[in-house]
Amino acid sequence: KTTKIKDGLFIDDLGHAGWLYIAADTGLHGLDLLTMTVYPYVNSINVSVSSLAWSLKHQTIFAGTQAKLWLQQYGIGNEGWRFEHINAFIDTPITSLAYNDGQDKLWIGQNTGITLLSPLTMSTGQLHWYFSRLAGQISNPGSDIGHLPFTNITVLASSHSKSFDSRIWLGAVRGVMRFDSNASELDAWRVFNSARYMPSHQSQVNVSSLAVLSRPNGVPSALGSAAVAVTNRGLAVLRFEMWTLARKADHFQAFFDQPGRHDKYGLVSSCDMSSWGDTRTCVKGPDDNDGLWT
Repeated sequence: KTTKIKDGLFIDDLGHAGWLYIAADTGLHGLDLLTMTVYPYVNSINVSVSSLAWSLKHQTIFAGTQAKLWLQQYGIGNEGWRFEHINAFIDTPITSLAYNDGQDKLWIGQNTGITLLSPLTMSTGQLHWYFSRLAGQISNPGSDIGHLPFTNITVLASSHSKSFDSRIWLGAVRGVMRFDSNASELDAWRVFNSARYMPSHQSQVNVSSLAVLSRPNGVPSALGSAAVAVTNRGLAVLRFEMWTLARKADHFQAFFDQPGRHDKYGLVSSCDMSSWGDTRTCVKGPDDNDGLWT
């Protein structure tokens, strides 16, 4: 009896009309969209499946469970389902999966960090997959990505926009991260946590869901896609815009000019809120510092 659906994955080039895979607490189930026939417990997978991912290029489906990473290659020379045990490189239960087409890697989220699964085509044409680890300042062994800002990964997401975007987004207990493989080592990682980006002044927000939105046409690719994170404190919307210095100055001037906020006798005042984040509870008080020069 299924009580919770954890993920869904539509494969449009499998069968005559595509398949829908359903990850549930009871196992992995499939729906043939041509006949609308439900196939329960695909490949006898009858344990909780946490996440699904798909590589169209390599015609491979991935399913993560507490103890195994399942793979199905369904193209010519179909190899069927096989699995990798959660040990060695994958040393803790899988929390989320995301395949990044731009990097051509499967990102495997865990409490301990990130494991990467990359394809390798042999001279014979046979496809193999190899693991590498991403964790902390130094990735060991042999990963080409390092400097993971923090662990306890809860959810992964990538853009499915028609405008190509190879960035990967990571939700975690302490906020959101974004990795850009095309950026310099200094700028590859961006971290969105604390009250500046998350709807809480506490460090732990436990991101439970993460959606990467399609980038509108005409928007510079350098800005990247917007993302929406669901946390235990509310929604966080991360959006990027290109502003001139004049527009930025006008924005903050209008912010300070709002009635009842920061203007006190023509000077800038602090705004202490009796209820955190609720600007309606702003209480202005005396301050011996005008903000820059006293």
